[in-house]
Amino acid sequence: MRSHGLATVLTVGLALASTAAGSPTYHPATMTGFVTAGELRTAFGWTEAKLRTRAAKVTFSHTTLIEDRYAVRCGTLKTKATHYRQTMRMDLATTIMRKSSQVTGFRLAGAISGISGTSVAPAVGAPCPNPKGKTIDAVRLTSTTTTSALTANFRTESRDLWSKRC
Repeated sequence: MRSHGLATVLTVGLALASTAAGSPTYHPATMTGFVTAGELRTAFGWTEAKLRTRAAKVTFSHTTLIEDRYAVRCGTLKTKATHYRQTMRMDLATTIMRKSSQVTGFRLAGAISGISGTSVAPAVGAPCPNPKGKTIDAVRLTSTTTTSALTANFRTESRDLWSKRC
């Protein structure tokens, strides 16, 4: 399975900061916009003919990952912890736009379904994130990063078309 989208980021806990060549017209607040056929072909490395045969199976999603980083003390041991406060994936309503039989792009019309998850942040008395420590004695939030992305999906492959990290 080959994956290059934010779904992988959510799984391994890393953050993406790049976008595919070209940048679609995308409004993250409403999850609406337009992705041209050329932008999608470039992202996946497809020919026009390949896009024509695969267009009906392409889906789009908006994903958000909120990461909190903490300074943690477990006895005399000072360490760091990353907490994935929220992960969210919204599947987007999509209409394939065509001129004759040629795919010209994809109109994105907002979220139609989604899933969100969270977990418990590091807290005093919880197990230490470093195996050398026993329990957390002190914890302090040091930073928060939010990463959002528009991702095109085809079968097991994903490509980020737009992303923002702040």
